[in-house]
Amino acid sequence: MEEIRVRTILARELDELNDEQRRAATHKGNLVVLAGPGSGKTRTLVARVGCLLETQVAQYRGVAAITYTKHAAREIVDRIRRLGMQPGTRLASSTLHSWCLGHILRPYSQLVGKQSPDSLAIVDDKAKAWMRVLEMSFERAGVMAIPKYEKASFTKARRRLTVGDIGEVRDPMFDAALAFEEIMEERGWIDYDMMISRSLAILKENSEIRSLIASKFPHVVVDEYQDLGPVLHSLVKTLSDDSGVEITAFGDPDQTVMGFTGADPKYLIELAQVFPAIPLKVNYRSGSAIIAASHAVLGEERDHEARPD
Repeated sequence: MEEIRVRTILARELDELNDEQRRAATHKGNLVVLAGPGSGKTRTLVARVGCLLETQVAQYRGVAAITYTKHAAREIVDRIRRLGMQPGTRLASSTLHSWCLGHILRPYSQLVGKQSPDSLAIVDDKAKAWMRVLEMSFERAGVMAIPKYEKASFTKARRRLTVGDIGEVRDPMFDAALAFEEIMEERGWIDYDMMISRSLAILKENSEIRSLIASKFPHVVVDEYQDLGPVLHSLVKTLSDDSGVEITAFGDPDQTVMGFTGADPKYLIELAQVFPAIPLKVNYRSGSAIIAASHAVLGEERDHEARPD
């Protein structure tokens, strides 16, 4: 492996990683890291971010680290600091909707003739007002279903519609999704899904903005890729294919927990077919008996290895 020059604390951290973790942390360019439970994924991800900031990303540019939860985003920042680094604005660690809001919608919406998100009221999908809009969208679209029981299928259809994945037979939920967007706009409201879909539209339609994002964040690291769904995948592909942003995706195709909202391991697998992929094979939490049992549940062999004795 090519020798890299990093600060002492980060160098010690790299020395303590196993060979696969170290290769993932120091790899140059696009990368998929296939990391199951107990494989040291978060530790490897943090080391990866540290190496990117130290050795691959220019001093006045940064890394975007997109996570599934706010807690995970804070943990990345905390761990980076424990490695002796103070990245400041060079590290944007946040959830996907927060990153879209802070780095695409707020800076660029008005430049492309769109309403600033700061002039809109954010309505959470757990709020009664959001559910009322869903009920109205079902009525307007003629969907004969009880909205509160169809929230997951509505969200899944909404995200598929955003990326143009409508299939051969049109799902009535697509009409409900269009009606939902219309009603939200009429009321001056925005929800978290709209933050992401509007950001994707801005990137797809404006090459100059894509270039500005690529200049600010030449590398994007995504955690739990298998659970973030089709809109994130389209956003990643837009930045990578059209603007040369380098991507590191961490995920486990065997444990998608958000499939009911459109998440699918196929997006992670698709990336692994075009980017170099490094599997983190060692499970430090489990012995050989548990790993054998997990393979039996999956119905096929994996190259997972039990923790060293």
